Amino acid sequence: MKKNIIFTCCALIILFVACKRELVDAAQGIMLTENNFAAVAAKAKAENKPIFLYIWWTECSACADTKAKVLVDKELSTYLNEKFVNASQEYHASGAAELLKKYPAPVTPYFFILNPDGTVVQSFRGYQKPAVLLKAAKAVGN
Repeated sequence: MKKNIIFTCCALIILFVACKRELVDAAQGIMLTENNFAAVAAKAKAENKPIFLYIWWTECSACADTKAKVLVDKELSTYLNEKFVNASQEYHASGAAELLKKYPAPVTPYFFILNPDGTVVQSFRGYQKPAVLLKAAKAVGN
């Protein structure tokens, strides 16, 4: 009887840990450096990796959807975290005005895929499905 209880407890603990880890991994999503594009640009240049830049605004409902549905997509986040240096910039945060002069974003959300030197490869305005961004990223990141 004791062996059955111990076995059941161990199985439940293992199951709990495995489920918790999967939830943490799924919730992590794209690892974005926020509001510090200079650091991202330097890292991209040093590592010779392209840049994924996401521009958003706190009052934007499409940005909230992007955060909840796109930035946590497992396939997209796995690819971008491995092959890109990822940045996000809140539209009104410190440093945004200077960045927006170089990378104009007339609406939010707005996405840029940049070469390691910062030149624009592709840009997207408005909400985008993960598959659209993944396809564009794979065209650059391979």
